[in-house]
Amino acid sequence: GTAQVTVVNLAPGGDSTSNAVTFTVVPVPPPTPTPLVATNDQASVSFGTGGIAIANVLANDTLASATATTSVVSLREVSSSNPGISLNTSTGAVNVAAGTPSATHTLVYEICQLANLANCRSATVTLTPRTIDAVNDVFPKIFSNVGGSTPSVLTNDRFNNAPATTANVIELAFCVAIV
Repeated sequence: GTAQVTVVNLAPGGDSTSNAVTFTVVPVPPPTPTPLVATNDQASVSFGTGGIAIANVLANDTLASATATTSVVSLREVSSSNPGISLNTSTGAVNVAAGTPSATHTLVYEICQLANLANCRSATVTLTPRTIDAVNDVFPKIFSNVGGSTPSVLTNDRFNNAPATTANVIELAFCVAIV
């Protein structure tokens, strides 16, 4: 709208009023939001034992092209497909509780710019079970009167598309057929 302003000069110089000056009042435009990006996360998880699946979901999120941190954005869990999957809003860690069923699980989180709480974005964390590809082994015969040993049964096996080793898998059973 518009408004008028006048100036009054009080005594002892006299009681005189200036001519009115008209000015226009305009609303302040809303601030331009700072670019905020929340990027989806994914991880392969060994369910059952529990632990941290992702150390910090903010590691790939940005505010004004810089990595988002809890000093410039707020972090909250929106939803989780399983109560055993949760978000630590102080650290950004995605936790998996021991005994969580081995399946694909999702967690949705939201980040908001602390300086402009209307500037928010959300992303989804997808957790999938780690895969083990155990391939049958065929070894040469070992005769009991001579003895011997076989190569590792893990030689041709894969864990998460990498070689299976005693550091990343546990050999649970070994079956020997005597013919």
